[in-house]
Formats: sequence, C-alpha cells, structure tokens
Amino acid sequence: MPITAYSNTYKRELDVTQLESLFNESPHSLDVSFQNFVKNDVECPACNVTGGYIVSEGICAKTGRTVSQAHFAFRNSQGVDAHLPFCEFYNGEDKQKLVANEGTVDFRNSKSSITRQIGVIVSIGIENNIFSQGDMRDMRQWFLDLRKSGQELFDISPHIVNLARSSYVKSKRNSEKFVLDVTEASKEGFDIDKEVYESLSHQYPHYKLIEYYKENPFYLEISQKAVVKKAISIIINDSSTLNFDRSVILDKYQLTRKLAFKMVKNDGFLSQKLSPSALFKSNPLMALSSLLLFVSNWDIEEAWKKVEIIYKIQSVKDGNAGNFIGLNPFVNYSAWVIIKKLMFIKDTLEDTLDYDYIFNEEKSRLMKLYDLKG
Repeated sequence: MPITAYSNTYKRELDVTQLESLFNESPHSLDVSFQNFVKNDVECPACNVTGGYIVSEGICAKTGRTVSQAHFAFRNSQGVDAHLPFCEFYNGEDKQKLVANEGTVDFRNSKSSITRQIGVIVSIGIENNIFSQGDMRDMRQWFLDLRKSGQELFDISPHIVNLARSSYVKSKRNSEKFVLDVTEASKEGFDIDKEVYESLSHQYPHYKLIEYYKENPFYLEISQKAVVKKAISIIINDSSTLNFDRSVILDKYQLTRKLAFKMVKNDGFLSQKLSPSALFKSNPLMALSSLLLFVSNWDIEEAWKKVEIIYKIQSVKDGNAGNFIGLNPFVNYSAWVIIKKLMFIKDTLEDTLDYDYIFNEEKSRLMKLYDLKG
C-alpha cells in the first residue's frame, strides 16, 4: 500500500492529499474525475507499474478516529495485484522477499540523523533544479531494466563461500597446511566450523579469489564476515530468481564510491557521523551519490560541480521537497560479484561435489580428533 505515488503529470512523488489538491487546482478537473486521472497518471514508487487507484482513509465508526491512511493501490485489468513480484508493495503468494530489495531508502520517515541530513541535500537539489524526482524515477527505471534483464540462477553451495573466505583468511597455524592441534579445542572461543573450513580449504583449494582481484578488487571483500554472511543470505533467499550480472556496473560502482567519499570529506556533519568504512554501507549516501552521477551521465567532475552548488546553498525552503523513496543500486555489490565469480569457477571446473556431505564428514572427523561432543 504505497502512501505516495509518482505523478507523470506533476513529475514528482505525491501522497493522496497533495495529488488531489494539485488536481483540483488544474484544468484536468473539468474534464475527468480524480479517480480516472489517477488511473492514467500515477505509477508505483517502487516498481513503476500503472493502473493506480485511491483507497480512502479508514474511519472507525464508533470513535470517528482515522485508523488507516489514504493510499494508492495498483491492480491490472483483471483486478489482480499489478506490482512486480519483487516490489515491496506486492502482496501475491509469489512475492519475492529478496536481498536485492535492501537498497530502498525512505527519506520521509527515517529517524537516522544521517538519512535526514541527506534528505535535506536531496531537497536542496530538487528545489534548485539540480535534479528532479523525474530523474530519480528514470534512475530507478534504469535499475529495474537491469533487474529484468537477469539471466542467471544461482546454483552453488553456501559452503563454497566459506571455503573461499578460509582460503584467504585463516589462522597462522593453518596458513601453509592444516595442522591438527588438540590444545586449541580447550581455548576460549574455539570454533569447530572455522576449523573445518580451514581444513577443507587446503583439500579443495579451487576457490582462491585472491588470484582474481585484479579482475575485480571487490573479490577481496570475501575476507569480511559481513560480506560472507550477506552472500550466503543471497544464495539462500534469491537462488530461485533470475539475477543480472553485477560486474557490468563495476565502473559505475567505483565512481559512486569515489564521489560519496569526497562528499563526506567535504561535509562537516557527515564526516563526523560516517567513518571511511561505514560510508559505503550507507544506502542513503550511496543513493544520492549514484543519482548525482546518473544525472551527470556518470561524469564525476560534472557530478561534483552539482555537489558544490548544493553545499554553497546549505539551506532549503521546503524540507519535504525530497519526499521520495531513494534507491542504492549497488547494495551488497561485493557479495553479488563474489557469488558470480565462485559460480564461474565452479562451472569451469565442472564441480559437482556434495559440499554438505563433505563438510559434515570433515566436522565429524575433527570433532573425534579434538574429543568434542556433538
């Protein structure tokens, strides 16, 4: 149930009250009803489908209080939910709860001071015609087209991701070869699963991503636990849906990171709130950085000129001008490309091994040697 929708007539995202007010003040109201206008004008703010209509606010008969806000709904000519299956507003039985959807940003209701600050920057940009909500819609359509072009299904064991990490990050004892040390099991924090993967990484050394880092430097982020966790989550949750090759947007991702870093460096508030390691994980910041590059034809010098204009203005008349759900098209980029590369290695080697079985067998063997009870 989208509270706001994108109006093609007014070229921005509006809630029901805002859209109706503009409609009533325009010549359109003399020719067509508001409902028919909405049906032909608005698009879903997340997946851009059409066929919208108004669902009036709900009023409790006993108390007269509002129990539900007026909102938009989208259905096709057969009366079926028209949203795309991966859209956050889709409610069909085949709804796809994908990791790929994690890049959406709501500038309206966030309690984060960082998001609010970026929302102000967005509002300044809109108010001074540096970019528009129409530009945001076009960028979202660009990303939707990429997602729709997906031709790949993941067919890979999560164990391979952990093997890849252990091939790059392992204890000093096991760096050259696996060395059994029964005294390790008595130490606080001993992790038998980590020990198993370090052992297996020597037995199955095919997935050393460090050998490919010149091809894509983000393969090296396999060393980060958070990236490994996200990659496994993608394999588990998104393996049944077609995915596009994220490596094709590597150059755009690098530009977006570079611009985001420079923006934070030159913004006193953001530089205090975002560390160098955290800023690339900020969906609001990466959404803004990618938007600035998108409207500058991915020319970072042109994008920076726009940032300089915004930073000189600093204040905004209407803080709600940025009333829009942003999008970070590069969310979880490292996890995606790591999976893609591991899939390529697996297919090249025609690797059909059962890694569930291999992992369980090795774990059972090591637990006996370390005298651990299951």
